[in-house]
Amino acid sequence: MNANIEILPHSAKHLSIPEPAGVKFRQHYHSTETTIPVNHHDVIIIGAGASGLMCAITAGQRGRRVLILEHAAKVGGKILISGGGRCNFTNLNVEAENYLSANPHFCKSALKRFTQRDFIALVEKHSIAYHERDHGQLFCDNSARDILDMLLSECREAAVTVKTGCEVTAITHQEQFLLQAGGDEYSADSLVVACGGLSIPTMGASDLAFRWRGSLAVSCCRRGRGWCRLCSVTVIRRSLSAFRGFPWRRLLPVVLTPLLKISSLPTAV
Repeated sequence: MNANIEILPHSAKHLSIPEPAGVKFRQHYHSTETTIPVNHHDVIIIGAGASGLMCAITAGQRGRRVLILEHAAKVGGKILISGGGRCNFTNLNVEAENYLSANPHFCKSALKRFTQRDFIALVEKHSIAYHERDHGQLFCDNSARDILDMLLSECREAAVTVKTGCEVTAITHQEQFLLQAGGDEYSADSLVVACGGLSIPTMGASDLAFRWRGSLAVSCCRRGRGWCRLCSVTVIRRSLSAFRGFPWRRLLPVVLTPLLKISSLPTAV
């Protein structure tokens, strides 16, 4: 089906999504005798990053009516800066052992259902040139925008609707999920929160998942550091060269004690 993807600002009117041919929806809203509410969807996804877009594609391909709500003006901000602008989109050597998880079996199951080879096949389907770097890392030859365009193209084929500039301000759950965003109200049978971690707020990462988890009765494990900036040994040595002869042994206990206390506190991923 060649339906156009709708990327709408929150002020625009919501347009109805054509139903994929040959798909029978399981929800009662989709019976031929019932009018579908304009702002009701099978799935609402908060966040139009890599995870949100992939989730929308999968749900759309399964015949679900999907809406993505993105609070930023544009989608895929982190995709465009990943890999220095070339997007290191996967690795040839992805194994469950490469991931840390409270439930190691989850990684095994997830990677068996969708492997790095599946994503590489998707990249090749869209004729995106790529190359391998150290340790099996795969990067685009041209630009990270190739990956973003690929994901948006797949959303278009799956009849996904994307609304940008549409910040979610309230979430409740009764028989359905009810959301307020951009001055409008939405309802959905399923809700996916894919608004990213807290690592780069300037790129649109949001703490919405942590703020609303209490009202949705969603548990959360202890948060910890997901990543941090690292410097090479050469850079560190060059930076410290000016302090030769400084009485570090007397100063280090004074500096390290408060730092160790801070490091023991829970921090955002």
